[in-house]
Amino acid sequence: MGSKPSNDPVIQQLQLLLTGYGYNFYSATNQARADDQLVRERASYHLAQASDMLARLRANYHNRFIPPLTRANPDPPQEAMAQIREMESVQQTLFRHRIIYSWHARANPGSHLVALPPGAAPACTVIAIRPGIGAGQ
Repeated sequence: MGSKPSNDPVIQQLQLLLTGYGYNFYSATNQARADDQLVRERASYHLAQASDMLARLRANYHNRFIPPLTRANPDPPQEAMAQIREMESVQQTLFRHRIIYSWHARANPGSHLVALPPGAAPACTVIAIRPGIGAGQ
């Protein structure tokens, strides 16, 4: 089968199927879109892994540094509770970023910028994800 158009309807349908009905899988725009989705998916996965690891570390820290409460000692140590609250805050931030990445990758596959809600990340308000560009501040 050559690349010339054919009069045979089966051959015509096969050629349309192989060429994606006019969709160019190899254009620079479509490759950039696929790369962008892949980067967002991997970023979301790694943020989820970090959040899960932080949850395990927080539980281990709680078990190790916060003793069971007794009548003699009814309040947990404030220093340890401050650390626990900080870990929870970081974990929630990671979770929000993961949700934003995964949602944005599905909703806007051609977009290259993710605007984070105010207060989501103290040092970063916009993250640029394009080949050759790192996280912008």
